[in-house]
Amino acid sequence: MSNKPTRRFSTRTLCICGAMIALSVFLGGPPFAFRWNIGGLPALQVSFQLTPVALCGFLFGPLAALLAGAASDLIRAVLFPMGAYVPWFTIVFALMAAAPAFACKLFFRRAGERGYAYWQMTIGFLVAQFLFSTIANTLLISLLYGNAVALLLPTRIVSLAMAFAHALAVKLIAEALRRSRLMTPSTNR
Repeated sequence: MSNKPTRRFSTRTLCICGAMIALSVFLGGPPFAFRWNIGGLPALQVSFQLTPVALCGFLFGPLAALLAGAASDLIRAVLFPMGAYVPWFTIVFALMAAAPAFACKLFFRRAGERGYAYWQMTIGFLVAQFLFSTIANTLLISLLYGNAVALLLPTRIVSLAMAFAHALAVKLIAEALRRSRLMTPSTNR
């Protein structure tokens, strides 16, 4: 048994994830996120805040996306508060950030030399959006604020269309990173 400490994340991984967290906070801020309220309570949010932290999952694994998603949501809650802070939404966003990469690993086992195909990423994002945005967030809003699920569900189902945009953005960014040689096989898990 070795006493040598193991490093889970390299410095490069932490730097790239930190940049993705900052980009997620920026894209989730008021100028870039469209929010639609029903009865003064959030019903639908359309933004690309999930894309950068989900990219961490495809580049470095679901654990990196989980941690990046949690950090991003915490920072965004401090910088752009929308009422009382509810930690359950942070947990749901962190899980939603990790779910696309986890779903792709679970359903498709291995990525090819160029990563997962667009359709595989789309399925991963659809699973994440459905489980966490459509189901978990709808139930949380309903339980916390007393809104009827039937009132919130149609707008949440519309947000499933964002899965296609998230998958396309992640695929294009991942391809650009691979072509720029910023991501080498040793950093791409």
